[in-house]
Amino acid sequence: SMYESITMEGKHLAQKKDIREMQRYRILIKDFLNEILTRSHSFRRENYLDKKGRHRVYGIIRLIDENLDELAKELIAEEKDNIAIMGRIGTIEGLLLDIFT
Repeated sequence: SMYESITMEGKHLAQKKDIREMQRYRILIKDFLNEILTRSHSFRRENYLDKKGRHRVYGIIRLIDENLDELAKELIAEEKDNIAIMGRIGTIEGLLLDIFT
Protein backbone atom coordinates (compact mmCIF):
# COMPACT_ATOMS: atom_id res chain seq x y z
CA SER A 1 0.00 0.00 0.00
CA MET A 2 1.02 3.63 -0.34
CA TYR A 3 1.12 4.05 3.43
CA GLU A 4 3.48 1.06 3.76
CA SER A 5 5.75 2.61 1.11
CA ILE A 6 5.80 5.82 3.14
CA THR A 7 6.73 4.01 6.37
CA MET A 8 9.49 2.05 4.56
CA GLU A 9 10.89 5.25 3.09
CA GLY A 10 10.63 6.86 6.54
CA LYS A 11 12.84 4.07 7.92
CA HIS A 12 15.38 4.61 5.13
CA LEU A 13 15.32 8.34 5.79
CA ALA A 14 15.85 7.83 9.54
CA GLN A 15 18.88 5.63 8.78
CA LYS A 16 20.50 7.62 5.99
CA LYS A 17 19.44 11.16 6.98
CA ASP A 18 19.97 12.13 3.37
CA ILE A 19 18.27 15.01 1.55
CA ARG A 20 17.60 12.77 -1.50
CA GLU A 21 15.74 10.32 0.74
CA MET A 22 13.83 13.32 2.10
CA GLN A 23 12.75 14.27 -1.42
CA ARG A 24 11.53 10.72 -2.09
CA TYR A 25 9.67 10.73 1.24
CA ARG A 26 8.01 14.08 0.47
CA ILE A 27 6.93 12.89 -3.01
CA LEU A 28 5.41 9.67 -1.60
CA ILE A 29 3.46 11.69 0.96
CA LYS A 30 2.32 14.21 -1.66
CA ASP A 31 1.10 11.39 -3.93
CA PHE A 32 -0.67 9.73 -0.99
CA LEU A 33 -2.44 12.97 -0.03
CA ASN A 34 -3.41 13.67 -3.65
CA GLU A 35 -4.92 10.18 -3.84
CA ILE A 36 -6.92 10.81 -0.66
CA LEU A 37 -8.18 14.17 -1.88
CA THR A 38 -9.17 12.88 -5.32
CA ARG A 39 -11.11 10.06 -3.65
CA SER A 40 -12.65 12.41 -1.12
CA HIS A 41 -16.13 11.75 -2.45
CA SER A 42 -15.84 8.23 -1.02
CA PHE A 43 -15.46 9.66 2.50
CA ARG A 44 -18.57 10.71 4.34
CA ARG A 45 -18.70 14.48 4.51
CA GLU A 46 -18.74 14.54 8.32
CA ASN A 47 -15.27 12.94 8.32
CA TYR A 48 -14.01 16.18 6.85
CA LEU A 49 -15.51 18.54 9.40
CA ASP A 50 -14.36 19.01 12.96
CA LYS A 51 -16.66 20.04 15.81
CA LYS A 52 -16.45 23.68 14.73
CA GLY A 53 -17.34 22.80 11.14
CA ARG A 54 -13.83 23.35 9.79
CA HIS A 55 -12.33 21.08 7.22
CA ARG A 56 -10.33 18.75 9.46
CA VAL A 57 -8.41 17.02 6.68
CA TYR A 58 -7.01 20.27 5.33
CA GLY A 59 -5.85 21.18 8.84
CA ILE A 60 -4.06 17.83 9.10
CA ILE A 61 -2.47 18.32 5.66
CA ARG A 62 -1.18 21.73 6.77
CA LEU A 63 0.36 20.09 9.88
CA ILE A 64 1.97 17.41 7.71
CA ASP A 65 3.50 20.11 5.47
CA GLU A 66 4.83 22.00 8.51
CA ASN A 67 6.37 18.81 9.91
CA LEU A 68 7.96 17.99 6.54
CA ASP A 69 9.53 21.47 6.48
CA GLU A 70 10.87 20.99 10.02
CA LEU A 71 12.18 17.53 9.12
CA ALA A 72 14.05 18.99 6.13
CA LYS A 73 15.64 21.61 8.42
CA GLU A 74 16.69 18.90 10.88
CA LEU A 75 18.26 16.86 8.06
CA ILE A 76 20.40 19.73 6.78
CA ALA A 77 21.52 20.84 10.24
CA GLU A 78 25.21 20.30 10.94
CA GLU A 79 24.44 18.52 14.20
CA LYS A 80 21.74 16.02 13.27
CA ASP A 81 19.44 15.13 16.17
CA ASN A 82 18.57 11.47 15.49
CA ILE A 83 15.81 11.36 18.10
CA ALA A 84 14.19 14.52 16.73
CA ILE A 85 14.36 13.17 13.17
CA MET A 86 12.78 9.85 14.13
CA GLY A 87 10.17 11.67 16.23
CA ARG A 88 9.28 13.96 13.33
CA ILE A 89 8.89 10.98 10.97
CA GLY A 90 6.63 9.30 13.55
CA THR A 91 4.54 12.46 13.88
CA ILE A 92 4.08 12.72 10.11
CA GLU A 93 3.05 9.07 9.79
CA GLY A 94 0.64 9.46 12.72
CA LEU A 95 -0.95 12.48 11.04
CA LEU A 96 -1.40 10.46 7.84
CA LEU A 97 -3.30 7.83 9.84
CA ASP A 98 -5.39 10.56 11.53
CA ILE A 99 -6.90 11.45 8.17
CA PHE A 100 -8.74 8.12 8.19
CA THR A 101 -10.14 8.35 11.72
